[in-house]
Amino acid sequence: MADAPPPLDADDDEVDAGAQERAVFLLDVRPELFETDEPGKGTRGEVAARLVLDFVRGRLLEKSKDLVALVACGDGRGGAAAATILPLGPPNAKGARLLQEAQSAGAFRTADAFGAWLEKLGGARGVTASHRGQLKNGLERCAREFEDYKKAPNALDAVYVFSAASAPCDSDEAAVCETWARDSADVDREVQLYYFPKEPFDLDAFWRPRVLEASAAPGDAPGGRQTSRRLR
Repeated sequence: MADAPPPLDADDDEVDAGAQERAVFLLDVRPELFETDEPGKGTRGEVAARLVLDFVRGRLLEKSKDLVALVACGDGRGGAAAATILPLGPPNAKGARLLQEAQSAGAFRTADAFGAWLEKLGGARGVTASHRGQLKNGLERCAREFEDYKKAPNALDAVYVFSAASAPCDSDEAAVCETWARDSADVDREVQLYYFPKEPFDLDAFWRPRVLEASAAPGDAPGGRQTSRRLR
């Protein structure tokens, strides 16, 4: 089996230094997201939240023109709706504070804590709920974030998916997600995956053929890898 894509961590060589990145982070929230891979590192959800928070803080310090959004699909308790937590826009102190306070309160530690936090936020930022499935709701919510913010001529669109599920969809939803991924290739929107389980990297069943290769530009498709800025 081919090596798994790097966790939100690809070379920068092909990225125009003057380009604006529009980054939408998608949390695929299932019970597995609240498991721990390494003692002392927190749950997978806490790891994901730290990475997003570091991205926001880094762009704030750099006074970057990049844009960021955070979306969650599912609530870890059986809900399948997708909700916008941070709407697409310039990184700001308010968004960083929201994530920091949620981390400190343990919102990413358990499914119940996350679900309660999501309920407290409410749906004012945008919710997508259909009968097509959790992941499809999340991908559609990400697309909506891009649509709701005017794109600059040199902007690069990227969806960063955090997931701990090797088979997140049934066959019907998988087909719909693959269509969404192919549409992403048509509109120059790349998809990156942070897949938490280290072993086995069971990406060939769903993620690689259905999303990574489907959304990649033709030259990237065989390896299912795309290029994006390095998160830091």
